[in-house]
Amino acid sequence: CVCVFVFFLMIRRPPGSTLFPYTTLFRSAIDGASGDILWEFWDGGMTDARSQGIYNFYATQWIEDQNADGYKDLLVANGGDSKVMPGVKKRPHGNLMVLSGKDGKELARAPVPENREVYYAPHVHFNDGKKKAKIIFATGGEDIDGKLDRKSVV
Repeated sequence: CVCVFVFFLMIRRPPGSTLFPYTTLFRSAIDGASGDILWEFWDGGMTDARSQGIYNFYATQWIEDQNADGYKDLLVANGGDSKVMPGVKKRPHGNLMVLSGKDGKELARAPVPENREVYYAPHVHFNDGKKKAKIIFATGGEDIDGKLDRKSVV
């Protein structure tokens, strides 16, 4: 059995820093046995990521193979622009994304309902044993309301 870890890093900026308070880097899938990097999602800088609508990533969930490459894929919630200060109501919407488990390529991206932020890790649910999985996720943020929602897997 080969374990794979998807690597997230959140850095708290020091008090008084003129930079935004947190930086979240979603970089790599790492082979748990060897420590080798299997793939990297984003090799550009944070400014470039923001311009492409890539913000913070939250805990991933393995889902069934979506692109028939023989590998399970990753469901992630992406959102929360860390440059937007508390109290600001206009914020970029969050997305649910599917990334290839084989190479980290983006397979699908869908905005969350009502164009809200998303900070909550999505959960995969097999409603009472049915074979069709559902995604349960929550929207909203520190200054914007949201809700708990459920959608079919892509």
